[in-house]
This record gives sequence, C-alpha cells and structure tokens, in this order.
Amino acid sequence: MSRRCRKNVLLAKPPGQYHYLSQTRVDPKLYEGVHTTSSFEIAAAYAFGTNGFVARKHPNTYPVVVELDVGGLRFEPDVDAYHQVQELFNISSYDKQRALKELAEGKTVDDLAEDAFMDGGESECSIGDNIACFIFEDNQHNNVYRAFIDFYGANSPKAQAAYVRWVKTGKYDKRLLTFLVDQRRYLVDFDLDRLVRVVAFQPWWDEMMEYYEDEQQERIERIENAGYAVYTLESLPIGVRDDKVLYDSGDKPKDTQYHGTSAALLAAAFPMLPLPAEPPFPVSEVEEGNDE
Repeated sequence: MSRRCRKNVLLAKPPGQYHYLSQTRVDPKLYEGVHTTSSFEIAAAYAFGTNGFVARKHPNTYPVVVELDVGGLRFEPDVDAYHQVQELFNISSYDKQRALKELAEGKTVDDLAEDAFMDGGESECSIGDNIACFIFEDNQHNNVYRAFIDFYGANSPKAQAAYVRWVKTGKYDKRLLTFLVDQRRYLVDFDLDRLVRVVAFQPWWDEMMEYYEDEQQERIERIENAGYAVYTLESLPIGVRDDKVLYDSGDKPKDTQYHGTSAALLAAAFPMLPLPAEPPFPVSEVEEGNDE
C-alpha cells in the first residue's frame, strides 16, 4: 500500500485533546492514539462533543464520522475501556473455585458465554439525560466470556486456552476490554490511503425527551424545526436519523473502524478533501415557548 500523503495525517498524538474522564486520575498515555469504535453512533457522539469545542474558534464547523481502514494495525484499549470494565477481569473478585469446577465439568468458554446474562441491571440513563448516555450504555457489556469469543473466535481453541489462562493466573490480553466497551485506539498516524469515507449526520438534541401529546409536542416540534433530531424513550436504541457521505474513496476494506471528529479538524489534516464550507445539516437556536 502506497503512502502518498505523509504530511497529511490523523495524528496519534494531536496537539489538542477534547475528551477527558472527569474527576478521574488517568495515565496521560492512555489518551494517546487515534480513537475508534465499530459503532457509528459512538463515533457520532464523540464527533458531536469535539465539534462543540472546535466551534468556539470555527463557528461554521460541523460533526463528521470518518471510516478508517485499520487492516493489519494493532490496537489498544481506549481509556474508557480501562476505566469502565477493567475490574471485571480482576480474577480476585471472581469465584475462581467455581470457574475451575466448571472447567473440570467440561464446560467451555462458549458454553459459559451462552449461559451468562449479557447486560444485567437496569438502565442508569433516564429522561433529561444526554443522548450520549444511552448510546454508550447500549454499547457496553459485562459478559467477560463473550469478550474471549469475540476476540479469538467462537469455538476457538485460542479462546478456550486464553480463558483457562485467565482463570488460573489472572492474566489476559488487555485488548479484550474493547469487546466490552467498544472503544479502541491506534498508536499510529492515519494518512489518506486509510481514509475510506467521511460522513456528516444530523445533530441530535442533547436531551432525552419524554413524549407527551399535550405537554411536550410543541417543544419537540420547535426543536425539530431548528434542525435537530429529537429522541424519546420510544426511539431506543438510538440510531443516527439522517446522514450524507462527503467523501468516499471507493475502497471496500474488510476491517474498518469509525472515528468521530469535527470538519474543521479533518480539513486541517486533509485539506484536499472536498468538505462543504457550511454544515450539510444546519441547526439554529430553538425558539422558547411557554409550554415548558
């Protein structure tokens, strides 16, 4: 694969960062890398967040999702993966004796994954919360057995061996975390050869709405008239309503991931891209009413 545009890249160590875990002390190196996900909606949430910061200096910028060819590249867990699910792999908190008994009975990690309840517990997101809360919750799981299968493959001797090693020693490949929290990072720069598509999408209204025929309908209509997609609990799971492809390389790589960013940042990295100067999905201020 050629590398035509060494000077124009998505940097693994960009000069500015826009996402940090609040009230949590984290090794700064865990923020390094080009952050990706297999979920378009997660990437859109990050794009929306980043765009909010960038718009302070570039008011005409807009959120975009970039599809990247990650074939042949090694990935590491995203900082959120470390923070949110690493403790699930703490074998000291796991019933080790029961696990050893299950293995002695001939149960495989595939059997255990099928028996385990995938997500468990009630939603921690509710009316009035940011839409991103629901998106991230939908893409987080606590089935550690499933992580081994998704990483190594179903009915895989490697998955079984890795699971047995974890039970007996507590050791595991940290990349398993990314199969519980769908966020990873690549410690390499991405040039134009690995840029598959750039997609703009309709921004959503941050607040999860509760639809009442009389009380909320007028407010929802005003928000929608301002250009935003409105979501209610009836909309779950969250999916991007409308999008527009701004760039398509024509390539169809087998292994891709999504990266959310701002059009202004992407244009700075790749000035040759034909990105619109104005938002494909413009939004305006929402007119206030007396129905709230």
